Amino acid sequence: MNTQTAVLILAICVSLLVGAGSTFVLMHDADTLSLPPGIYGLPLSNLWSIVTDQTGVDNSTAILSQISIITAPDGVIESLIFDFYGDEEGIHQWYHVGVNPKGAITWRSSKIDGVPPKGTHPLSLFTEIERIPYREWFGEKAGLAIDVDSQSGDLSYGASSYSDIFVLDTGELTPLKRVEFHTDEPFYEITICYRMEYESVMVSGEKTVSVAVPQNDSPCSTVFTIPDLEKAEVVEYR
Repeated sequence: MNTQTAVLILAICVSLLVGAGSTFVLMHDADTLSLPPGIYGLPLSNLWSIVTDQTGVDNSTAILSQISIITAPDGVIESLIFDFYGDEEGIHQWYHVGVNPKGAITWRSSKIDGVPPKGTHPLSLFTEIERIPYREWFGEKAGLAIDVDSQSGDLSYGASSYSDIFVLDTGELTPLKRVEFHTDEPFYEITICYRMEYESVMVSGEKTVSVAVPQNDSPCSTVFTIPDLEKAEVVEYR
């Protein structure tokens, strides 16, 4: 290998590393974080404590971007990921955190020009989400997809045969009829959907196809916390 080739390979490797950002496996006592066999009792507050300790993010600057949690039909957590913004030693950063079913945590970060000026601290939403009475409202054997996303602008939500709406307050879910937002200030939409089950169906007596079948008559629910509901212009209870 000549010198020019070696320099080129080194330059490519450096470029790939820079483009990929930084990825780490959080080193922590295995007893510190133990995911439960089901979604109920998810230790998100403990998870956030570990993340802040290991990433070095200034806790007071953290703003949640989104959360995604996937569970199997038996309630076992298959995937848990979330993104947030924050400062580390005065540098604006975006963080992506993933947790596998065994509790191993990985994260990566990228330097950004600035963090959102407004938003909710991750721990505030984590504390509410881990209190949701999943067993009471969604059953013991329900596969769920839980997504939390920051929203703003003119958005309307109405209870229907497809989706229910609730307000979440310290673990209690209260049904709503209609909610309307008209605001530039961010609020968080918590969507909980039953995962589709697939059944084999014979078509024209010749071939079998896989068809998605909802696990419930109302397959999705939209949930808002009290602080976010206070940003709505219209709130109608059922």
